[in-house]
Amino acid sequence: MAGSALTAGCAAQDGAALAKQACGYVEMSLSLYKESLTPAHHYEATHLQDQAYNQLQLGLQPAAIAAGDDPRWQALMTTISESSRVPEGVLVSALEQQCAVADG
Repeated sequence: MAGSALTAGCAAQDGAALAKQACGYVEMSLSLYKESLTPAHHYEATHLQDQAYNQLQLGLQPAAIAAGDDPRWQALMTTISESSRVPEGVLVSALEQQCAVADG
């Protein structure tokens, strides 16, 4: 019984660490996305948005593993995965809130 409690505690810590790792990618993505809103040229906006999307995709794997370790991170994983179907601008608020929890 004590072993399973210890394992659950380690999983939650690993999940939190992985969520923080995922949020590092999310924060970089959000920074690039926000920068893309005021570009000097249209092609620059497209390039920055592509980079932002790529950063979000890099965050998906650690978010998915974190969600597997600790169900608290399901929302983070789901929001990141939605980036393939939903424009990032729609996800900004949710990503910021979910990463605030991970960083807190």
